[in-house]
Amino acid sequence: SLILILSSIGVPIYNGYIKESKINLAKSNLNSIYLAEINYFYENHRYYITGTTCGNHNEALIEDLFLGEAVINKDLFKFCVIEDNDGFIAKAIGDNDQEITIDNMNNLKVMNKG
Repeated sequence: SLILILSSIGVPIYNGYIKESKINLAKSNLNSIYLAEINYFYENHRYYITGTTCGNHNEALIEDLFLGEAVINKDLFKFCVIEDNDGFIAKAIGDNDQEITIDNMNNLKVMNKG
């Protein structure tokens, strides 16, 4: 019937909208991490690194890089910052292996939309 046809069109569009919204939120959070990293570098002469591998480092990032202020959404993505040559790569890893990154040169990439 008409309701089935409309829902078969509407649900995928809605799901795509939700997915894009999550990606945009991760990008915004990574921009916040980038800015905090630049500030951290000027104060400490090095970048803040959460470890050599990525995992869920949300609490450490909030505590150490943002002085306890929860400016990143820790519910939808796992965030980490790894060393990359003389710089860093910050990663947001979401459901279905979504991965969005930003580096110390402010290059933002969506690696996998999930």
